Amino acid sequence: MRALLFGFILGFFSVGIHWVVSAYLRRLNNRYFIWAYSGGILLRFLIVLPLFALLIVLTKNEPLLFTFSFILSYIFFSVTEILWLSRRSS
Repeated sequence: MRALLFGFILGFFSVGIHWVVSAYLRRLNNRYFIWAYSGGILLRFLIVLPLFALLIVLTKNEPLLFTFSFILSYIFFSVTEILWLSRRSS
């Protein structure tokens, strides 16, 4: 059960980082958008990957269940964020 919770929290954290970066990117013009967006993706990857590895190594969770929970929660939160941003921008 802890594996599901940790995967859910890590997925939420990853999308939260993306939400913060997206809020910052709204202020940039189109010239810098791609560079800033790519940097945000790289930053998110460099933060989430070590956290993912640490949670698998340091906790006694089932790795497959943890990974499954992380992927599902990440997809769920990403879709929710995309819908929220599209409604807000229109």
